[in-house]
Amino acid sequence: MEKNSIPDIQILKSREGRETYFHAKSIVNLPQWIGYFDNYVCSETIKDGLFGIGIDNNIELNEDFTPSQEQVNAYYYLIENHDIIKHNILQALTNLILNDYETFDPVNLPKLSDLTHDFDFKKYIGPRVINITTDIKDEFAYITWHFHCLWDSEHGFEVITHKNRIIDIGGEADGFKIYEDNGAAKEVKYHFDKRLNTMKEKKKWWKFW
Repeated sequence: MEKNSIPDIQILKSREGRETYFHAKSIVNLPQWIGYFDNYVCSETIKDGLFGIGIDNNIELNEDFTPSQEQVNAYYYLIENHDIIKHNILQALTNLILNDYETFDPVNLPKLSDLTHDFDFKKYIGPRVINITTDIKDEFAYITWHFHCLWDSEHGFEVITHKNRIIDIGGEADGFKIYEDNGAAKEVKYHFDKRLNTMKEKKKWWKFW
């Protein structure tokens, strides 16, 4: 496979209220996740280890979409290293539960005695949404994962990865940790605080002086 683009990209249209949005998606083959949570049907899981994968970007109507080279790199890294990535996700999940077991809903949670570091969670979890972000470090984009899980069927849990590293994992992964990891935290916080202060300084609609 040539590694200068992501194959079979589709642009999908969706509406939210009066706004129309366009999303770039492709397919990624991750056979190591075959059989995970077989009783869970998800629209992003196609079949036989094929998953829909989102590719972040701002896409306008009739605009040609080209992923960044860092996104392309992340896509192929995921395919070529999904064994170790999966292993690291499962180990991070095991550590997360072991470190705070009493805060989880015990219903449908693996038994504490079963949670060794090679526990595979096969009957408990399944990838739901995989997305390649626009955030980058060292020529590779970060990837976000949303998993369905038996112990929290409504919310599941989230993971952020960069290459084979786990940046964050939890019921709701902290996206700011991306900026802490790639060195952009100070700049991002500056622009966020500046925008917040600007909003605070705006006069109320009923103030005319």
